[in-house]
Amino acid sequence: MWLRIRLTRIHCVAYSKTGVSFLEQLTNVISGRLSDFTLDVEMLSNRMNMSRPTLYRKIKALTNRLFWNT
Repeated sequence: MWLRIRLTRIHCVAYSKTGVSFLEQLTNVISGRLSDFTLDVEMLSNRMNMSRPTLYRKIKALTNRLFWNT
């Protein structure tokens, strides 16, 4: 149920097939590692095959929001 709600929101945020695909992949990576306490932006960017700054820019471009590594 939670994942279905998240995917519905992804389709509302992303306006292109590539944007939706990227956000779905990002959601899957995060969902698959929620119990991993070592999950951070570096690991996430590595899993997404891009640099940390590129990941930030891509998420910002697709969602018009920023996220921070706290």
